[in-house]
Amino acid sequence: MPVQSFVLPGDVIQDYVKVSKISSVPINEYGKIRRSFDSFSFDGTCCWCSHCINYMAPTYSTDAALQKNQEEAQYWFTEETLNVISNALTEDGIDSVLCIGTPTLFDFLQKASSDQPVNGKRCFLLDFDDRMAHFYGADEFARYSMLNNHFYNADSRNELIKFFARVGKVGIVCDPPFGVFIDALMKSLGSLKEMIRTSSEINNSSDMSTMLVLPIFVGKHVLKDPSFSMVDFKVTYENHKAYSKPDSSVVRIFTDVRNNAFVLSSKHGYRFCEKCDRYVAQDNLHCLKCAKCPSRDGSKYIHCSACSRCVKSIYKHCTQCKTCHLPSRHIVNL
Repeated sequence: MPVQSFVLPGDVIQDYVKVSKISSVPINEYGKIRRSFDSFSFDGTCCWCSHCINYMAPTYSTDAALQKNQEEAQYWFTEETLNVISNALTEDGIDSVLCIGTPTLFDFLQKASSDQPVNGKRCFLLDFDDRMAHFYGADEFARYSMLNNHFYNADSRNELIKFFARVGKVGIVCDPPFGVFIDALMKSLGSLKEMIRTSSEINNSSDMSTMLVLPIFVGKHVLKDPSFSMVDFKVTYENHKAYSKPDSSVVRIFTDVRNNAFVLSSKHGYRFCEKCDRYVAQDNLHCLKCAKCPSRDGSKYIHCSACSRCVKSIYKHCTQCKTCHLPSRHIVNL
């Protein structure tokens, strides 16, 4: 079927480059483009092009992703990643999802809920990118900074409170910039969880689950909280050069959801470890001495009796440094 399109007035488009990062779309204009589009009725697939100002779905494809890794980087989850997260939310009994910096997941869950209302999930998106306000209503989107728990519109905070008032078991899924300060992020998440407690009938922390999508070298700080664990699944992105394929991705999910809720396929390089009761990478072999599958990056580890821990198979124990490291790379000065 041929693609059909129409042109909307230019004043409904925000020029993200020229508008100050501090300014925000007035809340009465939230979802303006979508409302304009919905007023049209025609057959065919509707598309939006940021160059010719035509409508396109899904929403996150509307504008070019921001690419500053340390500040506002936007990377879109692949379908495999979306399915793994979505299935884990369902397995954990989540009925409502707060998506923070994850517009791809938000759209994915919205579509899934539309296709299967019985198993649908209510969703709310928090994101710094103000451009999304033109496509989402105030009852489902708020411009938000996860670093200082700041809502750029006071009414948006009230809308989120209304959302929390109707949740049963809520899941928080957050995909922050790779250079995020973990302490600041965890403080913001703590404030959001307190908002959930005061706005809903949820009193038990088990009715709130968290998934943080982070590189291993950043996520290791999250593991200081014993309630969190790392899922072996290798997160991939559609538009990230380094992390578009599992073999090269160092991004993982750090979560307080039980690990076996993440069902990973053997055809994608995973297996189920009966002793650990979770899915792990095929090369992540169980160590009886450590009583776990120890690998953090999916590569093969071996147990070092001298160090009393498992290390990468390419490491060798050094009697001079009294630890394991790459050959010829001494940790202490000799």
